[in-house]
Amino acid sequence: MSHSLSLSRVFSALLAGPLLLATAHGQTFEDLEARLRDHPALQSLEWQTEAAGAEGRAALGLPDPVISLGINNLPVEDPAFDRFLPTNKAIGVRQEIPNMKGRRAGAALSDGEAARLRLMAEQRFAALRARLITTLAERQRVGEQQDVLDAQAEALDALTETVQADLAAGRAVAFRLAQIDVERVDLGRRRADLSAEMAAVEAALIDLVGDVPQTDLPPVEPRQWSGEASAFHAVRLADAGIDIAEAGTMRAEAAYRPNWGVGLTYQQREEGSGLPGETFRGDDWVSAQVTFTVPLWQRNNQNPKLRAAKAREAAARSDLATAARAARAAWSRLDAARAAAEESVRLLDAKIAGLGEQARAARSDYEAGYGAYSFVIDAELAALELRSQRSAERARVIALTAEANSLLVTP
Repeated sequence: MSHSLSLSRVFSALLAGPLLLATAHGQTFEDLEARLRDHPALQSLEWQTEAAGAEGRAALGLPDPVISLGINNLPVEDPAFDRFLPTNKAIGVRQEIPNMKGRRAGAALSDGEAARLRLMAEQRFAALRARLITTLAERQRVGEQQDVLDAQAEALDALTETVQADLAAGRAVAFRLAQIDVERVDLGRRRADLSAEMAAVEAALIDLVGDVPQTDLPPVEPRQWSGEASAFHAVRLADAGIDIAEAGTMRAEAAYRPNWGVGLTYQQREEGSGLPGETFRGDDWVSAQVTFTVPLWQRNNQNPKLRAAKAREAAARSDLATAARAARAAWSRLDAARAAAEESVRLLDAKIAGLGEQARAARSDYEAGYGAYSFVIDAELAALELRSQRSAERARVIALTAEANSLLVTP
């Protein structure tokens, strides 16, 4: 048959392994990772981290001093500065000094938030990296399945010629032509679906790295979990929430301590006019004061706030336990699903190999004068369909592996 040699080459190539896409190698996966670091979602977290760190430094500082200018005891009916003993012009400065424990607590809150945001950024990057690997795997899968459709179309052409030859020889196989027409329609539908899937993949790549890079999929190996809950991003993020809650408790405790303040006022006076009753020296005066707060209403103020802070701290510890359980469950689920997908690939490989043997046996029978060549093509078509399924399962293995790896903190 005219198509037998080309079909044999296609079938042999399919048995050898996944089809490689024609790609330009201008960018490595490391380049894509570097570009992924510039993703807007990560840039936003970076700016938030910087803002939280700056707020932590500001929390240790003192509030701005208050400068006052004014006049004191100026007569209303006859305004003058030399007729009434206490009349003066005044300039003052007042400085509030919040207690140090409260300021340190404010700094700890902001620093804890900055640390939490850094951990969140690492978790977000790991998730984006897993999405990128999954998307590249999907692109490879779609390309392989498109190549399988091309091979199936070629096989159907060969099958059409074989059936027509059988019809000419007087065999009752006209029904096969109708079946082939139906299969061609199905191929057209699947080709349209794959085109839509490729468009979706390219859109996902644009969302991740800004364009559609022609970069091959890197090797993806499953990472081993140490057994420690702290190896998960989610657990470390929840642990950072405990640090923030503890800082909140520290701030609530600081509210029982006094906040201090100091003030100094310089009063400039003029000498009396010398008239009877208005003879006095114009010496200047200085006034100073120290203030401090007293937690007089702690029953209705500080005590409820402290109870609330301790309740938040307890909730944060419960969140840590919840995160640890959820992370372990997610890891187990993904690991089991990956193992099942790998087993599915192994079984499909075995079935494809079996169909290859069946095709070779049918070809030997045909060349020996027994049977029809359509049996060879049918076996090859069945193997091609399994090859398409194997591509999907391999992409699923890669996606599950990448997602599971993204749960773990990079050492």
